Amino acid sequence: MIKLKDLIKDLELGKVYTDKDMPPFQTESVNENVGTKKYDGKAWYWPHDYRHYLRDASSKQRKAVHNAWVKIGVPVKKGKGGHTDWLEPKSNQKKKAWNIVRKVIAPKELGTPIPESINEVSVGDTYVSSDGEHIELVFDKFMSGKWRTVDFNLGPRPMVSGIGTSPEHLLGMYGKLKKLSSSQKNSIKKMLKEPVNIDMVKRDGQNVNKVLRAV
Repeated sequence: MIKLKDLIKDLELGKVYTDKDMPPFQTESVNENVGTKKYDGKAWYWPHDYRHYLRDASSKQRKAVHNAWVKIGVPVKKGKGGHTDWLEPKSNQKKKAWNIVRKVIAPKELGTPIPESINEVSVGDTYVSSDGEHIELVFDKFMSGKWRTVDFNLGPRPMVSGIGTSPEHLLGMYGKLKKLSSSQKNSIKKMLKEPVNIDMVKRDGQNVNKVLRAV
């Protein structure tokens, strides 16, 4: 880890720095290394079906599964648009991939049937944080393996906090798949009637009514 004193030791007092002076400000990049022996257990690398096992796993468990998958030849899929790379077991590798996950994380499930797919993504799916205040709603399919989503903050200052697209394997990063309560649905519908939130959805080129239909 880079310490603060190491970042500022070369700075000149009183000088105004710009993007042309990047070197003094360079910080350690996230060392993801998905698909290599250098993977450290921090970055997300698993497809959507495995999220309930690996999302809450320790770095040591993630690394163990990752390395075992790489050893059996699970291919690396390249992330685009700033997204990390991930591993995607082929059809003929899924049984081995599941056995590895269960052996490392849930040994009591060894020998049970291997699921073909768990909770396939569909429009209307909602991923809710543990405190119930942050919600990710899937409202449209963008392309194969990628979905249009909108994020809502139901905290003290309710708002549409984000809108865009997400690869299928990254859905539910910050919350679990749950059905919305009547109260949560009403809060979202109320938000989507406010001009500032309508404008945010429209700025992304999306239709507010399409989002409402997915609630």
